[in-house]
Amino acid sequence: MEEAYQILDSSPDFVLVVGLDKKIRWANRKGLELIAIPEKDLRALTCHEVFGKLGSAPCADCPCRKALRQGKAGSGKLVEFTVDGRTTHWLHNCAPLPDDQGTVERLVITGREVSHLLQTEHDLRRYKHIVNSAGELLALVDADYTYVLVNDAYLQAHDQERGEIVGRSVASLLGEEVFLATVKPKLDRALQGNVLHYENWFEFAGAGRRFMDVRYYPHSNGHGQVTGVIVSSRDITDRKKLEDELKGLNKNLEKRVRRRTGELEEANLSLRLLLNQVEVAKKELEEELYRGVRTLVLPYLEELRLLLAGRRELQYIDAIRTNIDRLSSSVRSEPLSSRFGVLTPRERMVADLVRQGKTSKDIARLLNVAVRTVEYYRDNIREKLGLKEKKVNLRAFLNSID
Repeated sequence: MEEAYQILDSSPDFVLVVGLDKKIRWANRKGLELIAIPEKDLRALTCHEVFGKLGSAPCADCPCRKALRQGKAGSGKLVEFTVDGRTTHWLHNCAPLPDDQGTVERLVITGREVSHLLQTEHDLRRYKHIVNSAGELLALVDADYTYVLVNDAYLQAHDQERGEIVGRSVASLLGEEVFLATVKPKLDRALQGNVLHYENWFEFAGAGRRFMDVRYYPHSNGHGQVTGVIVSSRDITDRKKLEDELKGLNKNLEKRVRRRTGELEEANLSLRLLLNQVEVAKKELEEELYRGVRTLVLPYLEELRLLLAGRRELQYIDAIRTNIDRLSSSVRSEPLSSRFGVLTPRERMVADLVRQGKTSKDIARLLNVAVRTVEYYRDNIREKLGLKEKKVNLRAFLNSID
């Protein structure tokens, strides 16, 4: 028996031996430490005076009384001890301690500290409150695609009680078609250790048709083996509707921009064509002005210059010619490209008079030359204009190319 007491004395649990009168006969080291009463004084106290702090009145649910009545260990009771300012919780049981003849004259009270278990239970209650307060739909699904745990938001979305979902298959809740097409392939990948994320439409009995942001996380046991999947679903229907609305607005805006761009491109093309036409008309006008000056004005100035040779008025003719050259050069800096460019000044004058319908005699009188000289000029004009061997009226031709 002494050896047994030595073993009990080294136990981390507290052990007390009490008589049938509930007075303490012996306490191990841990018991003395917790009770914090000298051993000589402890023998005068009953167990309920130590544990219950009720004076001489026994505990209402005394486990020792129950152990004596039933002849076996009584159910446990939670007690507190405070040592060095630290309060600990202990769950103690009482069991009969028969002697060698089987007579029960003593009882043994054992206690094990459960402070950490109580703290764990408290933490679990807090975690449960946090999980159930979350707006996300949370669930734990095992490897057989059966619900193990769900939070309150999950129950509300499906309009079900906890007992109606826990233990039920995912396929029976979400529907076989949705399960096989959407959920099962992703659960299988999560069960292989992958974290998954996807978005999809789902029908809920309580929430209706909602667009969900779904994430799957592998759940492992203490040995690192994946035994289930943690499902976290967040309702993003409002965001989805806003995105779709924005896409529609962007699509309409892009359509309007494309249409407006096309209109602007057409207007730009028309403007370029108009500017090109203006430029062509400007060039043609410059050509005509240049040609008119060279063929219709300068020959007469040359004739006047000859007539006024040696006279004071010649300086005015030279000034006029200089200004005409300056003005015409600002319009056109390159040589004349028309057919009149091959004619001499006197031939241009004759050609202009022919174009006006003047006869050779009229031209001879105007230029103060012989008729044969005019005919000579006419022959040269026809030759330079490529009409020498052709039966073409010179006046008509000159009017056609003017």
